[in-house]
Amino acid sequence: MSDLNPPAGSDLGISKQTTKNYARYVFWVMFLISFLNYMDRYILNGAANVVAHELGFGIDGIGYIASAFLVVYTLATVPLGIWADRAKRKDVVAISVAIWSVATAFTALANSFITLFISRMVLGIGEAGYFPAGTALMSDYFSRVFRASSWHFLPGNCASRAATRRTKRKYPSTRSPWATWPKSRSHTRQ
Repeated sequence: MSDLNPPAGSDLGISKQTTKNYARYVFWVMFLISFLNYMDRYILNGAANVVAHELGFGIDGIGYIASAFLVVYTLATVPLGIWADRAKRKDVVAISVAIWSVATAFTALANSFITLFISRMVLGIGEAGYFPAGTALMSDYFSRVFRASSWHFLPGNCASRAATRRTKRKYPSTRSPWATWPKSRSHTRQ
């Protein structure tokens, strides 16, 4: 609900309570998507050593795979954000989550460096479409007064930070995927 648009349900015969409940529903759906998004984005970092060893590439390959995601994510955010401004935002979020889900499945099925590299690139496209559309969608349902506090709880801010901190304290070697990388394999392919 921006200052220019009327509040949802203002002239549609929908009660404020129904609108408020739907805003809560949207919040929890976006929270779940955001939490899974951040978990999916960083889960490979924790398993990078094992994955690289099983697929037979070195630490440089991990860097290429991480860069593939970040470069595609960065380049795709602007055009997908423009699309989110011109289309139904919930549809953009749904399509982005579908792309991201397929990419996650292909990441699990990757059997070589190339298949993992491509699946992480596609994952970048899915995640790049979710964020601008999700931000705009949340601003549609929350007034200026509650918008910042609703976003404070979203993109993994609370739950994933707490989980990450706890994991890092319990397993200090997960602070960096390269912290436990064997020195003899750091620049060789197997």
